[in-house]
Amino acid sequence: MGLDMYLYARQFAFNGFKNQDLYNKLVQEAPFALDTATLQVQVAYWRKANQIHNWFVKHVQGGVDNCEEYRVTRDQLQLLLDNCKLVLMHKEEAKTLLPTQEGFFFGSYEYDEYYWHDIQDTIDQLEKVLTEYPETWDFKYQSSW
Repeated sequence: MGLDMYLYARQFAFNGFKNQDLYNKLVQEAPFALDTATLQVQVAYWRKANQIHNWFVKHVQGGVDNCEEYRVTRDQLQLLLDNCKLVLMHKEEAKTLLPTQEGFFFGSYEYDEYYWHDIQDTIDQLEKVLTEYPETWDFKYQSSW
């Protein structure tokens, strides 16, 4: 048990969609006729990175922590990436920029090696996501515990 966090990339496809090959593949694999399809890919995962979850709760979920799925914009992902980089450069700002969040099975609340590992892991994941998934993709965040 514990805090698991997922970031998904989604792309909507329809007949005449600019990536017709993707649409054709999705429709071909469907068990029934489709006019539209949505491809969803898990693009990032965190485990007990409560400071990252706290950021999503405050900046994406409007302060509501309920394990629901929330739309995340590219700008929001870029802001989180920028905050992570800033925290690595100015570690004394960690408690202000990316504070930990207590919760049942949320992991450590210390600003220790696990905290800094989660920050670097977030940088690595988000840089890849923002590079590999163009503007046509939407993003969703969801947590569970």
